[in-house]
Amino acid sequence: MERAQHGAGASRGTLPLNISDKTGWSSLLRKSESDTNEVVTAISIERVVDVQVHTLDEVFAGLEPDLDPSRCYLKLDSQGFDLEIMRGAPKSLPQLPALQSELELLKVYEQAPDYLEVLAFLRSQDFSITGLFPIWADKLLRIGEVDAVFRKAG
Repeated sequence: MERAQHGAGASRGTLPLNISDKTGWSSLLRKSESDTNEVVTAISIERVVDVQVHTLDEVFAGLEPDLDPSRCYLKLDSQGFDLEIMRGAPKSLPQLPALQSELELLKVYEQAPDYLEVLAFLRSQDFSITGLFPIWADKLLRIGEVDAVFRKAG
């Protein structure tokens, strides 16, 4: 399969992608201007480019016809945009047995949902946490982000 050059979100359209000077910190959300944790102060945005955004349901529909979503593991790492991607998957998400999402505990991106909002959404979709893995912590030992693994409760 050829590599896709687009983003994923709750709806189809065009959004600005904020390209960071640090690998892995580019986001469809703007860097927080009000928070001053170590990550926020360490990254800067080099440029902004427009990207085409598709829903996850569209992406799944465009994959191989014999792909069974009930045998897929979805790993999300979209720098604060994971919940928006999940909202664009009302058909696909219920079929997935497990997924991984990055939860922001310390604010890095403007308009990123609070981790409790993400947890409530996934709980409403019948997912339960099976693991939490810290990604980074600040000098005060506060955990900034975690990778959270979920599976269907049933």
